[in-house]
Amino acid sequence: EAKPSGSKARRQKDATTVRRLSLPTDPATINVMTSLRARRKSDAGQWVPRNLGLFVLALTVLDLPSFVCGWMQPQPAYHRAASEKRKVPLISAFASLSESTSHIPLHISSNQRVVENEDASNSNSQQQSLDRIEKEIDAETYRTNLKIAALASDCAHKSNTTAAVQAVRLLRRLSHPDSVAYNSVLKTLAKISPSKLKSAQLTPRSSTFSSRGQHEGSWVDAAHVGEELLEEMMALHRQQVTANQEWYERLGKGELSDVELERGAPRVRVKANVRSFSTVMDAWSRLGDREAAQRCEAILQKMTHEYEETGDIALQPNLISYNTLLSAYAKIGDSEKCMDLLRVMRNENIDPDVISHNAVLQAIARSLEPDAGESAESYLRESMRYCRLNGRSYTTCMDAWSQVGQPERAHALLNEMLEQYERTRNEQLKPNVITYSTVIHAYAVSKLPDKAVKAQALFRDMMARKIKTNTITTNALLNACATSEPSKEVFQMLKGVYQAIVRANQADHFTFGTVLKACTNFFPNGDGSFATQVFEEACRRGQVSAGVVHQLRHAVPSDVYFDLVGDLSETGGEVPDEWRRNVREFRRRKRFRAPN
Repeated sequence: EAKPSGSKARRQKDATTVRRLSLPTDPATINVMTSLRARRKSDAGQWVPRNLGLFVLALTVLDLPSFVCGWMQPQPAYHRAASEKRKVPLISAFASLSESTSHIPLHISSNQRVVENEDASNSNSQQQSLDRIEKEIDAETYRTNLKIAALASDCAHKSNTTAAVQAVRLLRRLSHPDSVAYNSVLKTLAKISPSKLKSAQLTPRSSTFSSRGQHEGSWVDAAHVGEELLEEMMALHRQQVTANQEWYERLGKGELSDVELERGAPRVRVKANVRSFSTVMDAWSRLGDREAAQRCEAILQKMTHEYEETGDIALQPNLISYNTLLSAYAKIGDSEKCMDLLRVMRNENIDPDVISHNAVLQAIARSLEPDAGESAESYLRESMRYCRLNGRSYTTCMDAWSQVGQPERAHALLNEMLEQYERTRNEQLKPNVITYSTVIHAYAVSKLPDKAVKAQALFRDMMARKIKTNTITTNALLNACATSEPSKEVFQMLKGVYQAIVRANQADHFTFGTVLKACTNFFPNGDGSFATQVFEEACRRGQVSAGVVHQLRHAVPSDVYFDLVGDLSETGGEVPDEWRRNVREFRRRKRFRAPN
């Protein structure tokens, strides 16, 4: 069916509309509506002239010209005249408007307008130039901060002294460094501590930075460099705050020039906070000696003094600050100092967490006291009432029992850990390779006659639980065999473990030295055939250290030793580079007895 078009379609549409409005639908009504719509379309162009008169009449009645004049220049005489002539004809209203506006000084010379336009243009251009320079400075600082953050992340994964040097040099090249840049560099220095840096590499020659008391070619601790940067942050902050306050004082006195006003108040870009202080404390705590712990405590006292003097909440010592200081004293075995710090924390309304309690356990374990194991386990049981401990807490207590030569107590704690983990399935209590290595080491350094058998049983339990072993674990097992009572079974056990380590390519210079020590124990008469094979394997792998050479001297006869080493014993020279190319010397942590 064809759709209707033209006037017929419009009539149907009007009928539909009327039906919806419940109006009559007769043809006469529809014709009237159609004619009205056509009339509206024809009169659309005549609306403006027809209504213009009404618009002008409304202006006359409302006296809008008088209102406009009064807004432009309110004069008392005009307002009195306007109040007397409220309703005037249109011509009189416009005459009054002309007369009143003739007294308003609206005429401005063209030259004056040009000068004002030039001044406004120059002011806008100067402001835009200053804004552009400020944005370029912020962009440069932001890009450099990203580079320094990447270097800090690299240092966090491995001790990369080159990355730390690059971070310091990037900081020195910044024209306007901020707090983010300084804190990122401090993080890189803390992560590489206790490494040393060469003072000449820390900064470009154009900079004035130099470590106090250090020569240009000397080496300086990363922690020392971090503390100097912290002092520099505090000095810069004081300078910037002073400049900002002076600007506002001059503003109040009206002494600022136009250029200074356009530049605005000097920004405070650098400000040390609790993170800055805590990071430098962390760098010192990693050195692991008493002097470093005392420097760490001095930094905390300085931060506390700044907080009490300024009231700045950003400088208030927090849990991380105290935990860092606890770690510094824990590394030297000063358990009494750690207990005092816990009391200070509680007085400051800072609740110790599991990291705090683990630091105290570490201090007890390293105190070398005869009752260190008993004290550590007693503190472990007491700490369980205050917070939820983790696997590191148990492992540290096991190390305390290991230091006093009681591996059975350490083994009992391992069984307790396994029982709690199987009952609760708490991943924080799951024993790992460090836990098992601690107990195996406890057996290795003990005087038990069957320590090799028990250490091997623990090693097999690790393998059954699919816990991946490492070089520390296997070396501890080798040490347990090497220091046991000589027997054929133990020697076969040692030989099998050694061959497995070599096949897995996990042998290091500690491995070869331990096996050579076992040869001295098992073959006191000087049968050096197996020891010779071990030393030759160490030479091929580049794992000959001074300790390996020392153990070789006791493991083989003198003639065999001279044939293997050559003129090294005569000259007292160092081990050839080819033999020690893969040796990685680890810095032994010294044990410190806490003062009485």
